[in-house]
Amino acid sequence: MDDAADHERRARRRLALAYSRNPARRDAYGDPRVRSGAPFIAALLPAALAARPRPVSPIYDLAADGLQGELSAAIIGLRSPAEALKRAQQGIDRLEASR
Repeated sequence: MDDAADHERRARRRLALAYSRNPARRDAYGDPRVRSGAPFIAALLPAALAARPRPVSPIYDLAADGLQGELSAAIIGLRSPAEALKRAQQGIDRLEASR
């Protein structure tokens, strides 16, 4: 195995063990160190295999930015959760209307 592949494998293992990050590569789910240090990760493999990419949308980034801002406002108390969701929906509706 070359150095780059070994480095990548170690990085995937570290992300899984230190930060509970779902591995992006199938082989990491079976890594004995990952299985013993973070046994819950092995249980995530069926979900990872069934996952599908989100639909392509020309407004996705704009909608995600608006939603993130409103959720942050609710979390820090600038708006109630209901108001933040209402505003987020209004923003998405405006984006959809402008398509």
